[in-house]
Amino acid sequence: MMVMASGCSVPLSRERALSPGSWTCDNDADEALKGHDYEKAIRLHERLLAGQPDNALALYHLGYAYGQVGDHLKEVLYYEKATSLGYKTANIYFNMGMAYGELDNKERAIAAFSKSLEMDPGNIDAMIYLGMLYSEIGKKQEARNQLRKVLDIDPNNSMALKLLNSIP
Repeated sequence: MMVMASGCSVPLSRERALSPGSWTCDNDADEALKGHDYEKAIRLHERLLAGQPDNALALYHLGYAYGQVGDHLKEVLYYEKATSLGYKTANIYFNMGMAYGELDNKERAIAAFSKSLEMDPGNIDAMIYLGMLYSEIGKKQEARNQLRKVLDIDPNNSMALKLLNSIP
């Protein structure tokens, strides 16, 4: 089983700028999330969503909060709901890949990281995780290709070097 840590890949304030005008979050809910009070963030985001069930930004933030308390099933549920409503950013797909990795669902993690890389081709972390996943499922050449892309950008990336050298 691959162990990954979930996490929002950009500050919440940057995410807000990416979303359509109708997708805003409650300031108190976001402050709780930023302050690592995930239980409060969950309560406040759920309250917001009770009145705005199609608020994809709030769904994304709720998924993130659930991931931080270790409920990765709910985390991916809310990420999937957010993307189905049109909230499609490299960051949500990256976080989705991390969450699916926590659930040991390698195929879905690969799909999510691949989608993240389509939107942000220079995301070294996504390339590394994708390379790691490919290696774990026996796709050695795909793994090497991803890790070499990292090294093209950052020739001294110790994680990419270590992973590349571990592939037989």
